[in-house]
Amino acid sequence: MFRFDCTFSNFNCTKRVQLHTILRPALEAIYRKPMHTTSPGLQRMLLRLLKYQISIQYIPGKEMVLADALSRAFLHTVDESTAEVAEDIEVLVHTLLNDFPASYNRLDEFRQKTKSDPVLSELQLCLRNVFPTDKGNMSVQLKHFCKLKPDLYEMDGLLFVNNKLIVPADLRHNMLQLIHEGHQGIEKCKALARQCLYWPGISTDIELFVSKCSICNSFQRQQPKEPLLPHPVPARPWQRVGADIFHLYNRDYLLLVDYYSKWPEICLLQNKTAETVVAHMKSVFA
Repeated sequence: MFRFDCTFSNFNCTKRVQLHTILRPALEAIYRKPMHTTSPGLQRMLLRLLKYQISIQYIPGKEMVLADALSRAFLHTVDESTAEVAEDIEVLVHTLLNDFPASYNRLDEFRQKTKSDPVLSELQLCLRNVFPTDKGNMSVQLKHFCKLKPDLYEMDGLLFVNNKLIVPADLRHNMLQLIHEGHQGIEKCKALARQCLYWPGISTDIELFVSKCSICNSFQRQQPKEPLLPHPVPARPWQRVGADIFHLYNRDYLLLVDYYSKWPEICLLQNKTAETVVAHMKSVFA
């Protein structure tokens, strides 16, 4: 059951429309997807709704007594536009699953592991019914998913968040192996995983997995050590001079050192522009 709060821009009023549908996850996914990625029928529907400010809020059926009673006394006549939208929603569900970068056997494995996972199975029940108001007895992972409640939806036995498949705990190690199969770096593995997968702490798990890879550790680039470059000993004073700028007590200074006698010269700088530094160097050299 959904409640649409539509604010009409042409009228100073708010109209509340209640719609009963069994395709809750697909309806939520439609409004999250970009318009150009949807089917033509859904694009027409979204274009018709652009003039309204719509917010989708899920309400359990047990709390919608009047709407539930009206849905049981529905009209047998079917509007062509409503049937077209329902058909497009069903097409969208199959399209999302068909375009997901995983085989059907892998998706079936995800369904079984999701059903047997204690956290994700409880999350499925919360999405189908309602999230508990008392979070004291909830697990830490379920509390994390509660924060993502507006972006969570279930589709054909699979759980998604922002079009990313939520990976059960039993399959996360296998997914890490697939992500790091090409022995890419940490950032590239993170970018690859963010395209289609999600679980709490995925970035930390990728960092630990890649850092413990023996092949990557043996062939990774190491910062080369820069050796000391000796120079010939000068034969007379001021033949070779070292210069640097340092900051002390909110003031800038120019330091000049003669390599022959180790004699230092320090100049107070009004600013660190090239003109000021060159002027002080000329005074020392003169």
